[in-house]
Amino acid sequence: MMKTNILTLSLLIGLSCSIPCFAEPQVSVVGLFSGRAVVNIDGKRYVLKKGKPGPKGIKLISANASEAVLEINGKTRTFGLSRDYSGQYTAPEKIKVNLNRSPDGHYYAYGAINGVPTKFLVDTGATSVAMNSKVAKAAGVNYIADGIPINTATASDVVKTFRVTLQSVSIGGIKVQNVAAGVHEGSMPDITLLGMSFLRHVKMTEESGVLTLEQKY
Repeated sequence: MMKTNILTLSLLIGLSCSIPCFAEPQVSVVGLFSGRAVVNIDGKRYVLKKGKPGPKGIKLISANASEAVLEINGKTRTFGLSRDYSGQYTAPEKIKVNLNRSPDGHYYAYGAINGVPTKFLVDTGATSVAMNSKVAKAAGVNYIADGIPINTATASDVVKTFRVTLQSVSIGGIKVQNVAAGVHEGSMPDITLLGMSFLRHVKMTEESGVLTLEQKY
């Protein structure tokens, strides 16, 4: 009888060791934003984005200002903001760029298209970034092969234009990717117009001859 009990115990031990055991990670939410969450996972802090897998197979299903839904080991759980850690997290400071109004009444900015330095004229009346073909070529924009040709009416003429998507446009520390733009064949405009396809991604305030561009998160 004793031998039988020992054999049974040995089989149980062997069986339990053969079944993989997944330790439940220690998770707390310490920052909440629309579509993003700052999460503590086993003592380390991560920024999770909606729909993208995170460390240890944890995925953010949804997030808003009050709660986050996480998928952990195939199960969904809802988390509020953790009081234990909320005081330790500070939201990143928004990037601001100040532009002084020039004597001609316009605002000019030095930035980059696809990483190539470019001078811009801020133009809220332009629906998209607009540049001449020389600037486009310098920035590596293959507008003839990749662009959509259209005719654009200007104040004095009708010019051939190509609709393109720029990899990135940056002003100071503000960078926007996949920006719609128009490339005009020839030398006009002589200064690249910073239109609304970029400006809609920033908050603009004007005071005492200074235009402030503030990055949105």
